[in-house]
Amino acid sequence: MGLVQQFRRHDQQLGARNGRRVGVSTITATVGNISGLATLTVQPALVSITVAPINSSIKVGTTLQFTVTGHYSDGSSQSVTNGVVWSSSKTGVATVSGSGLATAVAKGSTTIKAKLGAATDNTTLTVIP
Repeated sequence: MGLVQQFRRHDQQLGARNGRRVGVSTITATVGNISGLATLTVQPALVSITVAPINSSIKVGTTLQFTVTGHYSDGSSQSVTNGVVWSSSKTGVATVSGSGLATAVAKGSTTIKAKLGAATDNTTLTVIP
């Protein structure tokens, strides 16, 4: 194997090559007359998530759709409802499906939790007769 004789970066946004900012960087390496090219894309990092609605009440036998918004390091936000893992702390009170649809089973309160990577958020769901 020979040494890389030439190494160039063509940054389309300053900081993309070191992962500090969102952007695209094209990297070219050359040994003799052989060159290789790679594109590095840095996406914004997920900072937090927010579950909605918060502190809701529904009647036994009814359902409520929860949603989750992801908040990113570049200040943007978008729906991530279908990407989260849902859970209910008391499934005897209410269950929650993989899509965030809660079903009221019996009177009481439960915590509905959403998790996406390291980010989590929760809210209280109260079931009334």
